[in-house]
Amino acid sequence: CDKQNKNKPTELILQYVSEGMNSAFQPAGKATCREGDYPEQATVTVDGKAVYNLESGDMFKIFPDGAETDFLIVPTGPAVFSDDIECNIHTSCSVPIVVGDQIGPFLVIGEEECEPPEEPECPPCEVCDTGRPETLTLKYNSTGANSEYQPESKASCREGMYPSNAMVTVEGSTFDLVNGDVFTITPEYGGFSAETDFEFA
Repeated sequence: CDKQNKNKPTELILQYVSEGMNSAFQPAGKATCREGDYPEQATVTVDGKAVYNLESGDMFKIFPDGAETDFLIVPTGPAVFSDDIECNIHTSCSVPIVVGDQIGPFLVIGEEECEPPEEPECPPCEVCDTGRPETLTLKYNSTGANSEYQPESKASCREGMYPSNAMVTVEGSTFDLVNGDVFTITPEYGGFSAETDFEFA
């Protein structure tokens, strides 16, 4: 479901994955289950009620009854974790619940008859997926959105409201931008580094 399709699920099948990932659809303000290492074996308690003994790869069913579903993850295997892990995911429709999305250690499988969607297809462009571009043309949008391709650990520019008018400094150049402006950035020292920083004024 999402804001347009508010068919909130009454049950949801998840797969427990010990290598957690950030959701492409649920930001940190909505889902505290995030990227990181989780126990290979764990007892997972859902909303303080249902308890599951899980190993990485196991699937289980939850029955959301609120805007947030809380998880308590208690390691049971040989790996050493200093603390139990508590986190939540959003299970109302104010942010999407998408089959195939992984929210922390929980991969959304769907309902009984759901089919996973196709992987998002990158639009045709000359921007690289290996190596680094020589220049980059961007369109400024004051309504920020999370990237489908760059997780929070790789891109700190995230969903949220940005100024409709802004002075943005990047790679030594300052751009006077309004919502909808297109601008091109060129590396200051002959090539982009692994991260490009934007400063708003």
